[in-house]
Amino acid sequence: MSKTETAQDTESVAAQPAPEPAEAAPAADTDDWRASISDTKLRAFADHMTGPADAVKMAYDLRRKLSRAVVPPGKGAGAAEVRDFHRRLGVPEDVEGYAYARPELPEHLQLDEAGVARETAFLEQALELGLTRKQAQGILDWHYEGTVDLHESLARRLSDGRAQSEAALRREWGPDYEANLAAAHRAAVAFGGEGMIEFLGNVTVDGVRLADHPRLVRAFAEAGRRLGEDSVALAGSDAGGATLEDRVKDLRAAKQDALTRGDRDAAQRLDAEERGLWERIAGTG
Repeated sequence: MSKTETAQDTESVAAQPAPEPAEAAPAADTDDWRASISDTKLRAFADHMTGPADAVKMAYDLRRKLSRAVVPPGKGAGAAEVRDFHRRLGVPEDVEGYAYARPELPEHLQLDEAGVARETAFLEQALELGLTRKQAQGILDWHYEGTVDLHESLARRLSDGRAQSEAALRREWGPDYEANLAAAHRAAVAFGGEGMIEFLGNVTVDGVRLADHPRLVRAFAEAGRRLGEDSVALAGSDAGGATLEDRVKDLRAAKQDALTRGDRDAAQRLDAEERGLWERIAGTG
């Protein structure tokens, strides 16, 4: 081969571009901060974090929350530890610490000595159970509100029962309603004394006071009319005069009640009957 050909070959090889270097294989990832965590649960928890800084922040936030948490005492905790737990919850040191403000109650529901004692007993139990002031007050408020509602409901029921009874007897007796009612009152007092009226007003049957129950009012009215007719004599009294005078008193009371209600017609009828009885007593009727 001539020197000229050798030189040409050398120049041709030199003119070719040099091959690019091969890419280096990626090095193994030795910076994964989770690599040292072998527990699968902890590793799964760590996967939710973006890095060590995130993990430290989460641990710090958790520590702050736990520092403010009220942890119940465990088994075997001493009395002092339990008291401290209750104090942190807001449980007072003693019953007086509840400082309960009782709601205003209607006059007929005002607490007597026994009622106050029951309230104090509840607060003592609340303290033993570890109730806070707010919890104890809420329970007592609920109790008293329910008691008021119950009594108001009962009063409405009794009022409705009385109105229905009166309406039925007025339809039945018509213009004689007031006189018959006075006769019923007279008989109740004659046979049971003044205490009978109070007793009949305190006992209820079918949601109606006995004093308003149509069946009982009818029975006493019949007895009262017989008293007025002198067919039944009162022990220790004259057969005529004393009984008629009692009836006059009842009629006068019924007349006044009618005037108070504005029922002038009933008042006039009762006044006429009263005058007739005075005539009988005087022997001129």
